[in-house]
Amino acid sequence: MEPTPPDFSYRESDFLYKALFDSSLDAVMITAPEGRIVDANAAACALFGRTADELRRLGRAGIIDPHDPRVPAAIAERRRTGRFIGEINFLRTTGEAFTAELSSAIFRTASGDELSTMVIRDVSARKLAEQALRSSEETHRGLLEAAFDGIVIHQDGAIVSANEAYATMFGYRLVDLPGRPVLDLVAPEARAWVAEKIATNNFSSYATVGLTRDGTRIMIETTARACVANGRPARVAAVRDVTARERNHQELMRLASIVTSSDDAIIGKTLSGVISTWNPAAEHIFGYTAEEAVGQPMLLLIPE
Repeated sequence: MEPTPPDFSYRESDFLYKALFDSSLDAVMITAPEGRIVDANAAACALFGRTADELRRLGRAGIIDPHDPRVPAAIAERRRTGRFIGEINFLRTTGEAFTAELSSAIFRTASGDELSTMVIRDVSARKLAEQALRSSEETHRGLLEAAFDGIVIHQDGAIVSANEAYATMFGYRLVDLPGRPVLDLVAPEARAWVAEKIATNNFSSYATVGLTRDGTRIMIETTARACVANGRPARVAAVRDVTARERNHQELMRLASIVTSSDDAIIGKTLSGVISTWNPAAEHIFGYTAEEAVGQPMLLLIPE
């Protein structure tokens, strides 16, 4: 008889959401329609160099480049269709503008309030690579090596150029990569699918399994688009090793299952002593539902 999968209630789903929100390597923010920032994860704070409270005070207008002509159209599209995916410019703490991929969608809370998610990924590395293609060979190499992500340019299925980060990620010497089939660095079971992505020649962002020189499989995220190299069609891709993140995700899911099924009260709190998570056992022991407890001070649990 097959075991019955756990029936995750609203409280367990809320716990999982919080864990994934906090651990995401991408910047994630929750915003209100008028531009107020409701919440920001650690990656968002790191990307913008500000605390969550500082981001809340700034609001959406304080982190988006007001001179970017794409912004009004992006907001209008999200209002019209409920979502927006594209590139716009954001602002660093220095006031410097940088380009990022934004994926935003409108949703409603259980109480009917309208909010939206903003998932932001800095694509400066890819922009550096694209700029390198239009530069001299000397500048080309300097820009590619300035990128933290792995950058590869391939043409007709073979690698034309790559940076040191890409070579290190896959365990190769940089001099060994030009001329090597780019699909050699993809796990055999994923090659046909990745080849289809390349053949479309469109902008694409996807996760797949990479293959290092010693045969180790790694989880990678790739963002790629068409470009021109030496006067001929090519593709440039920014590649990120997310193996550790995926392992952390699996561990979080395992821990979340333990927390939700535990007979002991397991309570999460912020540094300021505010309850942030509340498992079913805590509800049974203290008599407060998760909706009643989350957001309250820990003093709620101390008898007067």
